[in-house]
Amino acid sequence: MELDLRQILRFTRRWWWLLLLAPVLAGFTARYVRLQRAVPESALTYTTSATLLINPVPGTGRLAYRAETYAGLALTDPVLTRVVADLNLPFSAPTLKQLITVSPIVNTELLTLAVTDTDPERAAAIANAVAARFAESMSSQGSELAGQTRVTLEQQTTTMQGEIDALTIRIRDLEQDGNPDDAVEQEQVSALRAELERRQQSLVLLEEDLQQVDLNIAAAQPQISVAEEAPVPMFPNDDAAGIPIIPLATIAGLLIAIAALVLVELMDTSVKAGTEVTSLTGASVLSTLPNVRGLRTPTERLFVVKRSVTPAAESIRLLRTNINIERASWSPPGKILVISSATLSEGKSIVAANLAAAMAQVGLRTVLIDADLRRPIQHSIFDVSNKRGLSTLLNRPEASLEASLNEEMIDSNIANLSIIPSGPLPSNPADLLSMGRLGALLGQLRERVDIVVIDTPPVLAVSDSISVAAHADGVVLVCRFGRTSEGALGRAANVLRQGSVRLIGVVLNGRSRWDGMEGQSDYMNNYGWELTTEVPSATATSFQNAHEHR
Repeated sequence: MELDLRQILRFTRRWWWLLLLAPVLAGFTARYVRLQRAVPESALTYTTSATLLINPVPGTGRLAYRAETYAGLALTDPVLTRVVADLNLPFSAPTLKQLITVSPIVNTELLTLAVTDTDPERAAAIANAVAARFAESMSSQGSELAGQTRVTLEQQTTTMQGEIDALTIRIRDLEQDGNPDDAVEQEQVSALRAELERRQQSLVLLEEDLQQVDLNIAAAQPQISVAEEAPVPMFPNDDAAGIPIIPLATIAGLLIAIAALVLVELMDTSVKAGTEVTSLTGASVLSTLPNVRGLRTPTERLFVVKRSVTPAAESIRLLRTNINIERASWSPPGKILVISSATLSEGKSIVAANLAAAMAQVGLRTVLIDADLRRPIQHSIFDVSNKRGLSTLLNRPEASLEASLNEEMIDSNIANLSIIPSGPLPSNPADLLSMGRLGALLGQLRERVDIVVIDTPPVLAVSDSISVAAHADGVVLVCRFGRTSEGALGRAANVLRQGSVRLIGVVLNGRSRWDGMEGQSDYMNNYGWELTTEVPSATATSFQNAHEHR
């Protein structure tokens, strides 16, 4: 089953109250649970973090250590001890170390320094102080190392200069005091000059290294710098880091309600707007009745009389018109009409009562028989006695049928309409309705009246309807929107067809305004009819006669 836009709109209008109630309940539930699980203010903890940037060693383009090494160096005792002293913390460096977590961010040159504390402002202060002291410590270490290198180079330069000076004096002495013709002396001078040249070259290299160290010290950056300071945390850790639990629960409640209702709608196989009733039953839809509210007493269910100018009453009159057109086409015209349903509580008794009254209102001599000998209701709707009726008629085969009919038929307060109530409930209703006396009874009525409307039990519940329908000219099936399943309606139609019963059509009962009935009410209101106003009987009769012959 697919949901189109119109179905979605009807679905939303029908279930708006649940779509509103579900998120509200979810929100209140989340708030209640949150309050129940709330912890004391003193036990709440807050977490914040600073971000550190690892700078490469000047002149090399590489990191001095791996990021994991820097993470370990951040929590050394000298750094933490200075932070404890700077912030005048009420705990020691080892305790402070337990509050801090330093971790490298994968594939970056960044470190995250997180601090958890019961005081949000103190947590931020600790994170920023540790980051600053760590950066300062690494910078001082770099300066110390550069200073030691410079001292070593200066010592090496001084030593080399001394050696050069010594070689220069020795060469000078040999040249002044020696024999120029002595080959040995000349060879010694040449060796000393070569050694002097090597020493001078080494001195030049040392001086260049010393100059480079001075340049590096002048241009040096700290190995660690603070990329982002730690903010003061706004929400405690017990509050899910500030996640809005109640709004999320409200949204989740709405989504769950929508999902559940869509699932119910998709799995619902009951008759509703868009159901192919004709393909299910092989019969057309004779009329669609709206859901009638405010029927507080059984007599108010006769709305074609009590509320004669309403959409429900108009739907009954449309049903009457379609039935009369249908039965007039038969040869001979049909007179015996059975009203039934597939299952219980589909409104077939109310439809039968109002249809009989509507038939009588246009001058047709009508008899309404309550053949539901298990759960009769017609005597309550018409407010007549049920001490005698159909069961007493059928239980006295020796009595004259014509005389019994005269005794059992009760005139209603509606002109042209007589009632045969069910009478006392028998112990064997199915057997009683299967006796030949029922056929004879209906034969007598066929000769005396224009139409007989028979209210029978549901087709799928008991076999009573089939027994009665065997003597009738046709059957009308009543089904209720949103209650009668498509399968039950189809099975009921099959049962009737197998019994060689003529299925005239189907009445769709209880259709709500969300299923498209609002148009009829709007039409009647715009046409100038007040829904609570009753038309005088003479006017109503003439109107119905004209309506019948249109």
